[in-house]
Amino acid sequence: MMVILALWGFLNGYTTSRTLKFFGTTDWNFSAIVAAFTLPLFISVTLGFELALAWLTRTALRYSFKANLLRIVGWYLLNGSMCYLGAYRGYMQKAVQIPSPVGTVRRPIPAMPYHMSILVVAPVLGFIQFASMYAEFSYLLDSVFRSHMYAMFGFLLLNMIMQVLIVSLLAILQTYVQLCYQNYEWWWRSFAIGAAGALWMAGYALLFLVTKMKVSDFAGDASFIVYIAVFIICYGCAAGAVAVNASYYFVSKIYSSIRKD
Repeated sequence: MMVILALWGFLNGYTTSRTLKFFGTTDWNFSAIVAAFTLPLFISVTLGFELALAWLTRTALRYSFKANLLRIVGWYLLNGSMCYLGAYRGYMQKAVQIPSPVGTVRRPIPAMPYHMSILVVAPVLGFIQFASMYAEFSYLLDSVFRSHMYAMFGFLLLNMIMQVLIVSLLAILQTYVQLCYQNYEWWWRSFAIGAAGALWMAGYALLFLVTKMKVSDFAGDASFIVYIAVFIICYGCAAGAVAVNASYYFVSKIYSSIRKD
């Protein structure tokens, strides 16, 4: 499993390199460094902190401290190598072209109504995402942290596909409404819309910890929080990336149909 997750570093590096090249980056090494030192380093440091905490509190470990540390370091080295390979392959590809000419004069953005504020839109659309996966997420928490048998892998795959579709549709919907209000700054707004579901997941995970987890020591609570934080941040980044790509595809299709005189 660790090897499979590390191999996803190739996709991480490839996507990062393609995205940064679209914004004008000319050095693929910079793209590789960003891909290898942002999310993978956070995951490695977080898991290392949880391992050190378990060792200091003399918590029972499935493997020795040295074996676990070698697993984390080995995963990071393999992931970093795949990030570099993916970044190089992505940079060698032809840069994505802008579908229509962009004006050099920055237009002022009109005032947005209150219901279009990101503080209103993100929680509402994030709740829709969370509601669509609540049953599966609750089942996963029971299986991982309460030792319940998990046997719904087909349903998990179906739920993942459904989440991609839901996040994409919500991002496209809010981007369309935003463009109708002449607000063209949709990049980070789309990412926030996609990642908003992670906030509801974090709230439910804390509720799960308080009401259902039978943990009586600090190390157990800390381990739960560390693993949940890694999972939720990874989900937020993935959902945000899906939302941005869906919005970009939608915007490019709209502006590619404009006649160029």
